[in-house]
Amino acid sequence: MPPAGLQIGMAVYDSAAQMPGTLTSFEGRLIRITRPTGFSWDAHPHRVRRATPWERRQLQAIARLHEQRQRAARASP
Repeated sequence: MPPAGLQIGMAVYDSAAQMPGTLTSFEGRLIRITRPTGFSWDAHPHRVRRATPWERRQLQAIARLHEQRQRAARASP
């Protein structure tokens, strides 16, 4: 059963990792959080909260930067 108030696809902040990410799945008693770069980790739900507007913008900026770097890497010989 998912922790109250948390849903897959939601932007969250993990206080233990001190990073925002997107909640991607529930893994038993833990939740899986993924960054736009693909980095993911498991977190205890009691240390996770909804991301603030600033943290959501941070995730969007990381996603844009990651995409730019990926395009540059594909374009270079």
